[in-house]
Amino acid sequence: GYTKHMLRLRRAGEINGEHVPEIILLNSHDGTSSYQMLPGYFRFVCQNGCVCGQSLGEVRVPHRGNVVDRVIEGAYEVVGVFDRIEEKRDAMQSLVLPPPARQALAQAALTYRR
Repeated sequence: GYTKHMLRLRRAGEINGEHVPEIILLNSHDGTSSYQMLPGYFRFVCQNGCVCGQSLGEVRVPHRGNVVDRVIEGAYEVVGVFDRIEEKRDAMQSLVLPPPARQALAQAALTYRR
């Protein structure tokens, strides 16, 4: 049928800290959806990941024409945005939220968990 799958691609030499950049590849085995490549970061400390999609580096490759070459080129495009993602991650990590903002964030997150 229409089963989709996800692969998380990481460079072996970069799996040595508290987080690792990764290319997240989404695809369907029957060609009904395009290849999607998204930049992401996986944090080992809490097993949380961050997927940086449409705003930073998402690449889509339709299942027609020279797919292999375009997927390879797309992977290099995604790898090319990791420096910007690290900058944004560092900026977010440096934020200190006051208690009322923490409470508001926690409440907002709860609405998405349900």
